[in-house]
Amino acid sequence: MANALRRAIRETWYAALNDERKARIPEVAERIQNAYPDLIARQSHWLIFAAIKRYLNQLAKIETERDEPNLFGFPRIIAIPEQDGSYSYMQVTKARWDDLIAGQRIREENVRRAQQKLDSYRDALEQVRPIMAGTQLTFAEAYQAPQPAEQVQMGLVDETAPK
Repeated sequence: MANALRRAIRETWYAALNDERKARIPEVAERIQNAYPDLIARQSHWLIFAAIKRYLNQLAKIETERDEPNLFGFPRIIAIPEQDGSYSYMQVTKARWDDLIAGQRIREENVRRAQQKLDSYRDALEQVRPIMAGTQLTFAEAYQAPQPAEQVQMGLVDETAPK
């Protein structure tokens, strides 16, 4: 994608998040469409190709997560990791033993990553629970103007970042 279009999308996205309490993707997309019609027209080929890839990724995700009872609980389609970090997909009926094991490794890694994200989110909830639970405070209101040491402790500032 052209850098100008990426920049326009990113700027509009963050502006919507700053302007509103909640941002809905269809509404932000409409903002982008209204604000940058010429830029979008120039990038239409890329946008269509990107939409096709995104839809294929959604199909692959759905198919690799849908367990089929008549296939011993395997999904109809399994993901196979490639050397370059990408994935190929195959019907489970065409899979060999090594393919099935590779598919298992992908699922195990996905579960590990999901558990890490959930644990991190739960830890964050426990940090804010004493101040926010049972109130209508926003996160920003609850932690308004924390001191630099508190910002680091809360993870709001990267203490290793250059100043």
